[in-house]
Amino acid sequence: MFNLYIRDLVYKLRDKGCYICNQFAGCILFADDILLLSGSVIQLEKMLDICYDYGINMDISFNANKFHLIHVGQDYKNELPLLRLGETLLSWVNEFKYLGCVIRTGVKLQVAVDINCRKFLSASYAILQKCAGLSEEILCQIINTRCLPILLYGLESFQLSFVQKRRIKVAYNNIVRRIFNLGRFVSVRNVIAFIGAKPADIAADERRLLLVHECWFSLSSLLHDCAYITVNSNVFTNLSFVYDVHVNMSRNKIKLMVLQLQTRSLEV
Repeated sequence: MFNLYIRDLVYKLRDKGCYICNQFAGCILFADDILLLSGSVIQLEKMLDICYDYGINMDISFNANKFHLIHVGQDYKNELPLLRLGETLLSWVNEFKYLGCVIRTGVKLQVAVDINCRKFLSASYAILQKCAGLSEEILCQIINTRCLPILLYGLESFQLSFVQKRRIKVAYNNIVRRIFNLGRFVSVRNVIAFIGAKPADIAADERRLLLVHECWFSLSSLLHDCAYITVNSNVFTNLSFVYDVHVNMSRNKIKLMVLQLQTRSLEV
């Protein structure tokens, strides 16, 4: 019902925001969350004015305290003028939270992996403390089903750097070492394979491959165009080469190829 109530706002914003392959992507809606994308500060101010006027006409109250501005690009450190939502000044921030992910500014859009790691470690240590009497097998199952999703949440939507992948891998490995009472520098590669899991960095790569696969075959032309751009990028080409997969493979085939790479790495 709310989508019917708010859809006219999207139509009013169409000639102001960003486009991807001639597809409008300047206004992204999820429930009552609105994300505005613009390549120009002037156009972004116009989009905010449209939202404010639409809210007055439709009796919608926008909470200006939850509005944040973020600048992404080569000149992201440059100071930009303050924008307004009605009479309220909006501030430029270095990070903001959207749908549970903390997103940071930079040359490219970045996800705050360290926050995912912190939440994962907090949840995992709490479980290990409360369930110290359980067997290692059950503890691993609980961590993999309840805590690992916290670590990997939302990461497939971003292009992770080598350092970011290493951080999530180290966080997961530390919990495995804690479960089996292993030393800090003991390799847990074989242990992770034995419990039927994947290293966190490989799991993140698999989720990335599967997300692009789903977008490639999506009925949404915008999602398909985003997948097309991603597939033709050098980073994703290298990722596909590492796992010997391509976007036209089935989900099960992609998972199998990722598993085979993990198996080969154990034999080295």
